[in-house]
Amino acid sequence: MALEVLRRCNTRSPNDETVSRLLRTAEEQLRKELEVNSIRTHAENLVREEREQEAVVLIEKNLSKDPAFEELLATTRRKLIAKRREESLTKAVLLQRQARYGEAHGLVQQAIRQYGSTPAAADLERTLHDQIEAERRQKSHDADRDKLLAIERQVPTAKQAKLKKLAIRAQQIAATYAAEDDNAGIASRILRRVELELATAAPPKPIPVRQIAAGAAATLAIAAGIIVIPRLFRVTAVPVEIRTDPPGASVRIGDRSCLSPNCRFDLKPGQYQIEARRDGYQPVEQSLTVDSTKQIAPINLMMQPAPPPPPPLGTTAASTGTLVVQSGVPDALVFVDHTPRGRTDGRGVFSMQLEVRSHQILVEKNGYRTPRGQQVDIVSGASRQLTFSLDPLRSEATPEPRLKAKSEAEQSRQAVEDKTKNADKLQHDQLLADLQTAARQDLNRSDFTSARQKADQIKAAGGSSGTLITEIDQAEAQASRAVQYENSYQQAFQQYRQAAASNDKSGLEEARNSFQSIAQQGGSHTADAQKYSHDIDKRLVALNQPPPNTAAPPTTPHGKPEELLRGSVDESAAVGNVIKKYEQAFDDKNVDELRQIWPDIGRKYADYKKSFENAQAQHVEVVNQTVKISDNGEQAMVTASLIDNYTPKGSKMMKRTDRVQFELIKKNGTWVIRSVQ
Repeated sequence: MALEVLRRCNTRSPNDETVSRLLRTAEEQLRKELEVNSIRTHAENLVREEREQEAVVLIEKNLSKDPAFEELLATTRRKLIAKRREESLTKAVLLQRQARYGEAHGLVQQAIRQYGSTPAAADLERTLHDQIEAERRQKSHDADRDKLLAIERQVPTAKQAKLKKLAIRAQQIAATYAAEDDNAGIASRILRRVELELATAAPPKPIPVRQIAAGAAATLAIAAGIIVIPRLFRVTAVPVEIRTDPPGASVRIGDRSCLSPNCRFDLKPGQYQIEARRDGYQPVEQSLTVDSTKQIAPINLMMQPAPPPPPPLGTTAASTGTLVVQSGVPDALVFVDHTPRGRTDGRGVFSMQLEVRSHQILVEKNGYRTPRGQQVDIVSGASRQLTFSLDPLRSEATPEPRLKAKSEAEQSRQAVEDKTKNADKLQHDQLLADLQTAARQDLNRSDFTSARQKADQIKAAGGSSGTLITEIDQAEAQASRAVQYENSYQQAFQQYRQAAASNDKSGLEEARNSFQSIAQQGGSHTADAQKYSHDIDKRLVALNQPPPNTAAPPTTPHGKPEELLRGSVDESAAVGNVIKKYEQAFDDKNVDELRQIWPDIGRKYADYKKSFENAQAQHVEVVNQTVKISDNGEQAMVTASLIDNYTPKGSKMMKRTDRVQFELIKKNGTWVIRSVQ
């Protein structure tokens, strides 16, 4: 309001230096406010698009222009830190599910140091620490077990002096284990065998000749004892492997425990109760009967996610929508925001009610490759469906069971070989999973060449790359269609601008057909295409109107009306041409063209130049113009709506519509822009 008053005063008193100075100050203040609002809007848009880092750089660069940016910068930094911390914790959880507890623990500690701690981060760090400790104990237990089995294999061929050393070594290794532990059982078995070997190796006493027969009988009895006694003292332990879905659960049988997936027990014949526990899941219990004459297949325990806690009393129920997950695989685990919430049914389908907001969804199952997580926006009362493709991991052929039981030494060697094969297989599977992840990251960056190279590497490594190649083909085709769509829109827009400037009806009709085709495709320019089609319709209607009656009205003593009307129309057309040149300067991204029609552009010249340099494209259109010419024909005011389609380099187009007012003056008989508000 004050600016309008100053302008009117300046119009009435153009030589008043005080009014001119106040007007310049007000215009400069308004320009700064518009610039600050533009920066704030741009930064807020970047945050909404989850491009917090770019927003921080933008605000820091313009921090000196407005003290209020301090608060916006602090808020944006907090969101950026929270986002980076969440990304690190997500990676750590994925590593945890792969039983890579050390890497996950290091990642969580690094995230806490860099981005600060949260209750969730602290809980994850403690859980990983416990899992690392349990894994360390399990590895130590397995190493001692391997040592004891190696000692046991030496007993039959060792000499008496070495037998005693082997017994002492076995006692030292087993000293830290409870009597019920399988390592303690192996050590006890070694001691009995050592005692037996020492007893059978003792020199026989001299036997008189007359007692040869009795000696022979005694020898036969001793020989029979050598065969029978080991069998009487031998207690066969049966190896039992426990697997859990998901891995990482603490499995307990009596006083012994281990951590899956490396969970094995040597159990004596009898009845046992197996119990598995893991944070976030319901405990699982199962009975087990061990029979020394039968081999036991690996036991699989499937754990169900624990139900979420009820909301606090007195809280209002949040709006919810329905999530439907399609995996095609039964009993697949569904994670919502990194928390297990349930499993798919027999048809591979899972559904649940979720709070109205954005959620991160992940699906996984043992024996299958984990697909990339997906983001879903839940809408109140609506249903959202996500589809995940789970590809089975390659599994080696299982050999037919042998009819004849293996010796314990063979079983031990086989266990070592199996463990090596499992380690190699896990490393191979991890390599394939890393390649899959890297390829999908390339897809997100639209780097299709690099993604195809990784797909070829997966195929060369023996993995399944069919689904990935299909995703690459689809993404590349979609990107190509998007480029073609954008080019079609830009061509139609240019054709429209040129035809409108020259009142070319044929060109307008062609542009309208192009806009109608773009609108039918339903892309990001649908609304603009529909609007321009409507504008062209109105222009064509106006162009098809018959020319007005040119009969001269009667003259009056005050002058000739036809000359006054012609002069007004000519001035309005001249002002309109200046506005068209203003639009064209933005289309051409040419700041010098802008200065030709706006000589007093001043410091805005550098701002527009920088904006044009950072733009991939910019289209400005001034619509719904109202032109007012002063009585003396030396000044004009144009009020209109300005549509600005600005496409930064490497980013999406941003559209903005503002009310704008052009103030024009005549200089040497030519209309030029004085100010733009």
